[in-house]
Amino acid sequence: MLKKGARIAVVAPGGRVDPEKLVLPLSRLRECGWDYALGRHVYDEHRYYAGSREARLSDLKWALTSPGIDAVWFARGGSGTAQLLRDIRWDLLDRRPVIGFSDATALHISLFNAGIVSVHGPGLASLGIGDQFVDDFSWDALRSLLCEGRDTFLPGLLLCGPTEVGSGNLIGGNLTVIASLAGTKHAMRAHGSIVVLEDVNEPTYRIERSLWQIIDSGGLVGAAGLGFGEFTGCDRERPGTHYLESAIREMVEPLSIPVLWGLPIGHGRRNVAFRHGVAAHLDPSQGIYIAPAK
Repeated sequence: MLKKGARIAVVAPGGRVDPEKLVLPLSRLRECGWDYALGRHVYDEHRYYAGSREARLSDLKWALTSPGIDAVWFARGGSGTAQLLRDIRWDLLDRRPVIGFSDATALHISLFNAGIVSVHGPGLASLGIGDQFVDDFSWDALRSLLCEGRDTFLPGLLLCGPTEVGSGNLIGGNLTVIASLAGTKHAMRAHGSIVVLEDVNEPTYRIERSLWQIIDSGGLVGAAGLGFGEFTGCDRERPGTHYLESAIREMVEPLSIPVLWGLPIGHGRRNVAFRHGVAAHLDPSQGIYIAPAK
């Protein structure tokens, strides 16, 4: 996907960025033979955002449409990307890959709605070294996907539902972000798709609230399968009770679709990248794998 010499636009459409946390990740891009260009406002600060809405929108438009840019990489997540969606001209976009997760989910879902494949994977600031960053397996999987187009299998355990293999376009991302899109023209449309969800630092009742909002708004109507990744820092009401897992099972079992638990995506150290919006299969006995290209 990205050859040596590729030029990557680094943007921060959401939360403000600590410059020190990008030093090592940016050097990793150089090691891969890629060049990069920082958005003008990446290090801006406006409350908890990386600059005003207008500044972040300007950087995102530049990254998505300027000639000479081969890919767009989110510096980090946070909050605020959804505020920019209404001013993006989707018909003007080419198919340069957009890489990120968490708050980047808002853009991934909108790109899918526009028929454009993107990459759900670690934000740039996640690519440091140490326990606070993604592990080597996640970095290798991301690099293999970007350099060679090689997809990585996403293992998971059956939580509930039928045991038949489900097939559809693989979409999803952060649960809270997807719930926030419900009722807007950017809402997730999951008909015929396999949806994966993850979240971070949310108590179980908020996870339930967001999941119910997606379900009750029709966001999962026609979905071929469902998978849940890591919920880092969640399920902390009473240690050992596993409220979160049982609450989710209770809510999704009536959907009568295969549902996986424990996929290696989310805000933990294991955050395996996948192509968002491509054909995939959900095997209840194994996990999710991308369909071979025809």
